[in-house]
Parts: sequence; C-alpha cells; structure tokens
Amino acid sequence: MKNLVLTLVVLFAHLSLATATETSTYANPAEFCLVCARPVGLAAANATGTSAALSWDAVPTAVSYTIVVENGQNNLNPFSVSASATGTNYTITGLTAGLNYKFKVRAHCSDGRKSNWSAWKQFNSSNAAPCTTPTGLAATSSAPGEATLTWGAVGGAQAYIVKVEDASGNPNNYNLLDTLTTHSLTVTGLVPGLNYKFKVRSLCFGGNTTAWTAWYVFATPATLGGPVAGGYYEHEPEAADREASIVFGAQISPNPVRGNLANLFVTGAEGQKVQAQLLDLTGKTVFATSAQPEDNGWQQTLELPELPTGIYFLRAQMGQQVRTVKVLVGKE
Repeated sequence: MKNLVLTLVVLFAHLSLATATETSTYANPAEFCLVCARPVGLAAANATGTSAALSWDAVPTAVSYTIVVENGQNNLNPFSVSASATGTNYTITGLTAGLNYKFKVRAHCSDGRKSNWSAWKQFNSSNAAPCTTPTGLAATSSAPGEATLTWGAVGGAQAYIVKVEDASGNPNNYNLLDTLTTHSLTVTGLVPGLNYKFKVRSLCFGGNTTAWTAWYVFATPATLGGPVAGGYYEHEPEAADREASIVFGAQISPNPVRGNLANLFVTGAEGQKVQAQLLDLTGKTVFATSAQPEDNGWQQTLELPELPTGIYFLRAQMGQQVRTVKVLVGKE
C-alpha cells in the first residue's frame, strides 16, 4: 500500500511539473496568436498613375513581409507582382493609370513562422474619382434640323455612350447610338419643329458602365435661329431602362494613343462575335482584330503597329450593328 501511495505522489508531481513548464511557455493564452499575427491596417497612397505607396501596421516579432499585388475589380489587364520588404511599406510600380488594383501582405517572424495573409486591399492607381452617371443634360441649336447635345463631364469616365431617338408626337423614326470621349455631340438630319430625346451613360475604366440618365426631351427649332423648345426629363419604367441599358458600343483608350499599346473596350456584346478595325483617313485598314466577349463590359489590350501621327477611325461591328469612333494617334 505504501508503495502505491509513493508511486501516485511521484506521478502527480511529474504531471504538475510538466504542466507548469508548458504554461510558462505561453503564460497568456492569447500570446500564441500574437507570435506571428497577420498584418492589418493596409493602405495605399500617393498614387501617380503608374505607381503607389503601399503600407500596413507592424507585426510584433516580424522580420520581413511578403507583398502580392494584382489587378483589382473591373481591371481586365492581368497584373501580378510578388515582393518582399523588411519594413512596413512598399512602392509598387508598373501600374496602368486609372485602373483598380489590390494587394495583400503576410508576415515572416523571428521564430520561423509565417502569418496568414491579410485581407485584400483595393486601390486605384490614379486615385481616380468615382465614375458616375452624367448629369446636366441640355440641348441647343444653331440651325433647323440640327442640335448640339451636352452633359457634365464625369471624373473617372473614359468615354460616354449617347442614345438619341424620336420622342412623343414625332412620326419619323430616329435612332442614333454613339460612343465618344467628349461630353457633347452635334446631331444632324433632324426634322425641324419635332420632338426628340437623348440619354447618356458613362463608360468607366475596365469596361464598366454606369446606369443611363433619364431621357432628356427637346424639340428642334422650326426656323433658322429659332430656339430649342422643351427641355425636360422623361423617366422610363425600370424594366425598360434595364433592357435599353445593354447597348453595343466600342472605344479605344487612351485616346490619343501614344505608343503601340491601347485598350479596346466593347459594351453590349456578350456572347456575340465582334470585329474591330482601325482605319486611316484613306479607309485603309491598318489594324484588325476579332473577339467574342464573355460579358457586356469587356476589354482587350491591343498591340498596335507603329502608326504615323494623325486621325484614324475605329470601326467595330457586331452583326448588323456598326459603331465608328474617331481615334487620335500622337507621339509617344
């Protein structure tokens, strides 16, 4: 019996010593989680268009960090960079102006552990303003059968899609769809004294588009120098607006093009074959490509040939629909 009691005393003493030793290693249960915590406080600043300063909060015991930068939301240009840093900041270069990117960070700590990755942090390479639906629509005219349509410029918009139609009381069918980089459009071939309407949407970086404005209704002057009549907004039913918002359009960016790289944006062509040509002023095709976009906001990077400075035209065709956009080519 004495031998059994002695054995139990020794066993309990051994277990108590082992427990005390383990507890002394991590006296605070939360301490283990802090050995190599994942970074937080991610931020991006001083974006210049081609670079940005990335930063994050320091992790205790971290000796270095791994940073991964990729193309972000609505940025269809593949981009992936992995880098390391001993401090809590890193400057990423090689970005494309006005596009969205994201980055994440993980810590490497002094005991050889690696943290989990941080959450992704989204940022814009140019600190671009949000791309929103245009406002301030107006119509003026200097001649019968002609109208100049205008709207307010949108920061962050790469181009505008404009739709012009005949309005109530106009028996003459009229339908015009155009994509342009300016925030005004002069339309001709209108019938003097009749009602027309137009609406606009912004084409944003990455091929994303905003909602349409409401229709702006106006009447062309009946006589030379007469005023544009009307000028009011007409809201469509929600379902009709959604259906009308899917329109075929094309644009090249940047415009003017400098160098041999440019982005082709196509809207409203999901699952349809699109053929695009770049024509010079003589009508000669200097570049051609084709694609079948997977969604209604699609982008493709073009590698253009060396082109003389001047005016060209982008001609995009989907079935029977054709869109033509003026493109300027400048010196790099």
